[in-house]
Amino acid sequence: MEALPASEAKLISSRRLETRAEGIDAPGRIGLPQPEMVGENTVLVVEDDEASGAFARAVLEESGYRVVLASSGSEGLAAFRREQPRCVLLDARMPFVDGYETCCQLRAIGEGAEVPIIFMTGERSVDSFDRAFACGADDFLTKPVSPNDLIDRVHAGMALWRVRASRDHSLVKGQRDQLVRHQLQQERLNLLLVHDLKAPLNAISLLAQGMLRGKDLSGPNREMLEEIWQQARSMAGMVLDLLDVGKAREGRLMAHLETVDLREMVEQLVLGFQALSHSRGVELQSSVFIHNIEADKKLLKRLLANLIDNALEHAPRGSTIQIVASPRPGSAEIRVADAGAGIPAQLRDRVFEAFSQDAGAGGDHRGLGLTFCRLAADAHGGRIWIEDGAPGCVMCVAIPLGGVD
Repeated sequence: MEALPASEAKLISSRRLETRAEGIDAPGRIGLPQPEMVGENTVLVVEDDEASGAFARAVLEESGYRVVLASSGSEGLAAFRREQPRCVLLDARMPFVDGYETCCQLRAIGEGAEVPIIFMTGERSVDSFDRAFACGADDFLTKPVSPNDLIDRVHAGMALWRVRASRDHSLVKGQRDQLVRHQLQQERLNLLLVHDLKAPLNAISLLAQGMLRGKDLSGPNREMLEEIWQQARSMAGMVLDLLDVGKAREGRLMAHLETVDLREMVEQLVLGFQALSHSRGVELQSSVFIHNIEADKKLLKRLLANLIDNALEHAPRGSTIQIVASPRPGSAEIRVADAGAGIPAQLRDRVFEAFSQDAGAGGDHRGLGLTFCRLAADAHGGRIWIEDGAPGCVMCVAIPLGGVD
């Protein structure tokens, strides 16, 4: 399991407050048994990564569970015989005895036939799913795992202990497994289709650029061709965002650090958006007070491009978008400010969610651009947030000067 960014890790300490505010005393929920109702509330976590194991322990102990850690499959089998846990979290990838073999051996132990086993893997694929359930898994979590998902699945595992004897259990489990497998197949198909869109979109963009270099285009035709070029570029950006969001869900979106000239990058972006900003009657201004930083050049450039494109969507005609990069203690802070309608405080976290609908910032807005920005900031060990521009909106990004934490 992979540790989460600080913004999500805060959920751990606030979990009990949230559940109590809903009238539910953690670690139980309405419809789910309290651990003490089913006896020992021990959860065995078999995870070879020390930091990931510590993360799981912190999350589950905060919710009232007793956690036993094992760093290998053989240690996990010994701990299971010794501790008799009521739920097992099992990492799929481990040296020597991997999670799949460990699961098979657990099921061969007398008490292991009924204990709920939840697999954790960074591979979000049908093959991984099939392999886990062929070994006898009851549930399947994809890394990186959020605190909420982890707690919910363990709660459900504890509830599963009570319904093992139910005649309907096998039928319900089979139906659930079919649905999850279908979802994974659909996700894989969607990513393949999105990947195949890159080539025709790039061709449209290149052909439009070639035609724009000609001198025999009339004014209206040139304007229409410029719009085709801009829309093709925009769609190509959406395709890349979709692919990278998919990578992030599988734990494969990582920042490959190099020295980046931030001033040059911002100047290139402003130049690249010049035609679009002029067509919308918006001016772009930049002030960069920091030179070289350690970052993933491609991820950072797309992050900033998405923020500028988002600002152009909401900036009113005749206004100015300010792009400012300044040094801060331990980080470089980049701010993209527009003079649009702004985003209400209660919606500022939601706009970074996939396919969010932001009715408070210039109308109905859905997409993955800002979701990608959050994922790219996380990949750098940084963060992204929104401030009030009074008027307008300020998108703020902090990138650690020392690279990924």
